[in-house]
Amino acid sequence: MKYMRCTTPQGLLSHREIAATWISRFHIHTDAAHILITSGINHALTCTLSALFQTGDKLAVDCYTYSGMKAIAKHLGLQLEAIDMDEEGMSPASLEQVCHRTSIKGVYTMPFIQNPTGARRSEKRTQQLLAIFKKYTLISIEDDMYGYLLPETQVPLAAYYPERSIFLSGISKVCYPGLRTSFVVAPNTFHNLICQAIIDTVSMSPAMNVAIICNCITNNLIDSIIENKRAELALRASILYTFKKGLKVLADLINQGP
Repeated sequence: MKYMRCTTPQGLLSHREIAATWISRFHIHTDAAHILITSGINHALTCTLSALFQTGDKLAVDCYTYSGMKAIAKHLGLQLEAIDMDEEGMSPASLEQVCHRTSIKGVYTMPFIQNPTGARRSEKRTQQLLAIFKKYTLISIEDDMYGYLLPETQVPLAAYYPERSIFLSGISKVCYPGLRTSFVVAPNTFHNLICQAIIDTVSMSPAMNVAIICNCITNNLIDSIIENKRAELALRASILYTFKKGLKVLADLINQGP
């Protein structure tokens, strides 16, 4: 019956401890005190942006970015600054130019598999971006929606820059979309602000949904689901490759611009 009662906005302690174990897969070693549970990635983005940004603030994003981010930013009155991309995602040179030209408060990226281009960031690229983030004291928001599909992931920027980084780990696409669950890693500086945003939106994520997700993690069912999804992805990719002739490759599309 405890899952039917109201919880604290950040979620039950036992669930956040399991979340910390899950997030460690992506080279972020944290604890329950720095985790908040939200009702999916879009809810996590809404809470993060409304808590840390004000109307008119500027947020740098990939020139091809997640459509949900654009909708949320528009709703909150944030200005998005498009940063050029290549096959590894956001261009450090382009980001530096934009930061030099105007006042950027934060940067939104997808560290492992970028949506919608599929670009993958290398360790070298992460370090290049990190230097710029530190130079301009930017807030980093990393949205890990698809990293679980990779057998090995690069270290996200949040692992090197925890004091001003928000790391979002979406679980809905890993397991069951209807359960709408995401884990958010936030430093002490931002934690209470995001907690308040959760209260202001849904009060708390349904504990029953989170309990199902956590059970999938602890009994290793989530690993079976991931392996099945990887196998299906490989099958679909092999089918696509048979029709690849005549299709433009990702790098060509990126270099052409919008």
